[in-house]
Amino acid sequence: MIKKRLVWIDVLRLIGIIGVILIHIVSNTMETFGGLSDNAHKFYVFIHFLFEFSVPLFIMISGMMFLKKKDITFKEMFKKYILKIILIILVFGTGMILMEEVFINKNVSLELFKKVIIRLLEGDIWAHMWYLYLILGLYLITPAFILITNNIKEKEYKIFLVILFSLTILLSLLNSAFKVNIAFNMINISGYIFYYLYGHFLYSYTISNKFKILNYILAFLGIIYTIYRASTYNSLDYIYGYTTIVPCVLASSLVLLLKDRDIKLKINNIINNIGICSLGIYIIHQFFINIIYKVLKFDLIVSYPYIGLIIYLIVIFLCSYVTTYLLRKIKFVREYFL
Repeated sequence: MIKKRLVWIDVLRLIGIIGVILIHIVSNTMETFGGLSDNAHKFYVFIHFLFEFSVPLFIMISGMMFLKKKDITFKEMFKKYILKIILIILVFGTGMILMEEVFINKNVSLELFKKVIIRLLEGDIWAHMWYLYLILGLYLITPAFILITNNIKEKEYKIFLVILFSLTILLSLLNSAFKVNIAFNMINISGYIFYYLYGHFLYSYTISNKFKILNYILAFLGIIYTIYRASTYNSLDYIYGYTTIVPCVLASSLVLLLKDRDIKLKINNIINNIGICSLGIYIIHQFFINIIYKVLKFDLIVSYPYIGLIIYLIVIFLCSYVTTYLLRKIKFVREYFL
């Protein structure tokens, strides 16, 4: 019997993948073409900053899906999930590196093999592939987290999350606000651990209305602040970063808005299928962005920045989805890669 998928979680996946594609369209547009009008430039900066919640959202979803399991051994975790991520990095990562080295850098020497291995180890692939290394790390420690979440009391769980939040998300805010770099911090690693556990907490426990309202208010203020910063900012250097307050409250607010909603749409099956294909879409979408920007050098987006952004989003999303859908028809690909 096939387990029924939760539509509201697949809707979150759809929102997340749209956000990721938008971020990469914006960054590639500004790096490759430039030449945007001042208003269009500010709009693109706004879109980039706003949708940074996509990465925290995906990590929260992973926490919801994996940490709800009552028990899973490291062997099971490795066979079903970790091995797949390793194979994706090796196969797709190697392909991406070879495309760069052979077609762009014209490198066809014997040193190429060594360079591929070093770049894979360093994570020096296409920019979006860093996420797979992060997920790999989280998957490796998931069995230990399951033991914790199965045995921890709700009050203790809340205290643990507050500590993680304070040492990561809140600390980032303090560093930014007071222009200091506080030495005692866990930002680089545990910010993502916080999202992983936080996603499970939001999924598994009843959240009070007061906490929900606080999230929504902070999310609204975050959007207003993002509009203000985008209107005065001239580059895509991070004003936030994934482990900061605005992406955090935007992602959690989306979870709280959609959690346990009985979403009934005529396109539920399509949404479910997109959810199933979300990993493949994430991996493949950058390939189509590179085709448009670096091979075809099609700059419709410069002449028509607003409608162009929508067209690029639709084209890249559909190409990535259809490609993933077709590849998943191959049993070997479906089981070991996508």
